Amino acid sequence: MLKNKKLTQKDLCNKWLANKTINPETSHKIKENGDVYKKLQKLCSLNQKPNKEAKIGQKDLCNKWLANKTINPETSRKIKENGDVYKKLQKLCSVKSSASSASFKTAPLLSSSASFKTAPSLPSSASFKTAPLLSSSASFKTAPSLSSSASFKTAPLLPSSASFKTAPSLSSSASFKTAVSEFSDEKKIRAYKKIHKLFIPYIKRISANIIDRVNYFKIMEKYLLSIKETKNCLRLYNIDSKTNKPIYRVGTKIILDKQIGSASVYGIVFLAHFKSNIKYGTKFDKLNKFAIKITNQTKSNKNEILILLKLTEEVKNLKCPHFPISYGSLRCNNSRVKSNNSDDYSIVKDKHKNKKLFPKLINDNKSLLIQLNELASGDLKNNLLSDKNNDIFNTITQLLLSIMFFQDRMQSYHRDTHAGNFLYHKIKPGGYFHYNIYGKDYYLENKGYLWIIWDFGLAKKFNETDISINYDHKLVIESANFYIYNFNLLSSKEYILIELLLDLIGKYNNIKNINLSTKFNNEILDFLITNVSSFTTIKPSKIINNTPYIIQKKPEKPETYFKKIVNYMILKRH
Repeated sequence: MLKNKKLTQKDLCNKWLANKTINPETSHKIKENGDVYKKLQKLCSLNQKPNKEAKIGQKDLCNKWLANKTINPETSRKIKENGDVYKKLQKLCSVKSSASSASFKTAPLLSSSASFKTAPSLPSSASFKTAPLLSSSASFKTAPSLSSSASFKTAPLLPSSASFKTAPSLSSSASFKTAVSEFSDEKKIRAYKKIHKLFIPYIKRISANIIDRVNYFKIMEKYLLSIKETKNCLRLYNIDSKTNKPIYRVGTKIILDKQIGSASVYGIVFLAHFKSNIKYGTKFDKLNKFAIKITNQTKSNKNEILILLKLTEEVKNLKCPHFPISYGSLRCNNSRVKSNNSDDYSIVKDKHKNKKLFPKLINDNKSLLIQLNELASGDLKNNLLSDKNNDIFNTITQLLLSIMFFQDRMQSYHRDTHAGNFLYHKIKPGGYFHYNIYGKDYYLENKGYLWIIWDFGLAKKFNETDISINYDHKLVIESANFYIYNFNLLSSKEYILIELLLDLIGKYNNIKNINLSTKFNNEILDFLITNVSSFTTIKPSKIINNTPYIIQKKPEKPETYFKKIVNYMILKRH
């Protein structure tokens, strides 16, 4: 080496590092596995021990670091982006706008053919050859000032024709560092958008837009389909260190974090999440939250699951927002069967047979049904007692609409419409829900609460029960009125409206002819339009659902003469 004595070792290496396929002394091509290449690599290696006595000037130091920010220019060792050395170099080499700084007008990602105009003071031959991302071998050969010889040469990642045009003025510069910084920012933005897209279904799990609820349903459905176990029974998983209450699991993938509400002989509800093995770790598992309802395997509870499946389809098909979404169900056919899990916490190791740690429903039943349902914000009882509801009549309108839609879709009476069986989702207020009931358009303002009818264990078909057509409507208004009246939630004028509504509903006591339900519902709708300010037949500017939620008028079955007389006499009495 150094046959050409005019070249110093530094010049030789700089020239070779600019293009490793060319011998810097002879300008001939060399092979990567050839002897000349290996000698040059050894001579110019960036990993050779630095001369501790020789100090690098700030300008050379920064030029070297800007060429490859992952290498310490003094020690040639790798450095971390969030490390102290990196931060010191970043601070030291931060380039502000100045007359002496070479500038670039560039986008974060540049194609190989991108070219930049030189500044007026530079000769036309001055060019910059670079790649947007510099390899570890990239170096800068710079003159003391940006005169005729000013040029940047980088590793041969780009063809020799690639050139950059500088900004019109050197004083108004966005430096090479800025270009790299912009690229870094662009990368961060892309990463943020990717993460945001991933988590948006969890963020918008519940909204006024049914589609957001459906998107979350699809995620939950995938988790449920991934469960291949057959022993899906309730087991101890851990003991909560704060409350000292048991935490259960169903199978190995469903964790029941805590009980919601109070247990009963009919069922228990838990807040739950899926335990996954996703790359983001278990700290994101609780984003997959839902409600678990555990019941025994009676005929009515099996029927409830069938009703939930039907109502879920109504929501998925954007037909009605006032129904719950069920993600699916599991069965525990023998809760006595042993189910070991290596992930169980050691604190519960010897406590799996301790009946005191399990609810009565679990201890009393060998076989169980496990429903996985959409998680709500609360129920009507808690909502009224919290005194957070600033429009009770908007709520009452939604409760009555949900009953109308349930009876229409299921051709059934709910038969258990007390305050605990209406749930709400807290949503962003704004806009109007559009309904078309019996051919007439109605619009209900979104006040931030979406009300859902719930718990269908006692539901029965119209032809299977002998109750009045007003039973469901009357029960929910009387149940709500109990809390409204006893906790003084309304003004005296508003109390009168509640009483008038109950009087209207009471007109249909003992009327069991389902053919009169259309007439009955129309009277309720007329009352609400007259007395509820957020319910209107006038089309507003902002409508949430493009297609209205529809209840179609059904043809009435002909009544016998005797039945007509009986119904007339009952109505006349009221």
